[in-house]
Amino acid sequence: MTLGRGRKSDEENQFNYALGVRICRARKRKHMSALELAKAIGIKPSRLYWYETGRSAIPLYFLSLLGDKLDLPLTIFIPQCSYCGFLKDIVSQISKIC
Repeated sequence: MTLGRGRKSDEENQFNYALGVRICRARKRKHMSALELAKAIGIKPSRLYWYETGRSAIPLYFLSLLGDKLDLPLTIFIPQCSYCGFLKDIVSQISKIC
């Protein structure tokens, strides 16, 4: 939940950070540089940096592209949190459809 203009709740900040850490680890496990991955999904390396550091929320569309480029299911990126089980179910269902 975003609070006011650009202010995020602590839970949202923690979620974005945990998601970014997972993206960064997955990229490094595939031996890809940030530049390579950014080019592969069509964004600037600076944007990927913002995603990987949790400074910016990542759109589901780009998360899907990351999963494709890193050959990983979308659910691998969803960190543990109070509502993440629900998110994993939704992402799993979306993955089956797409």
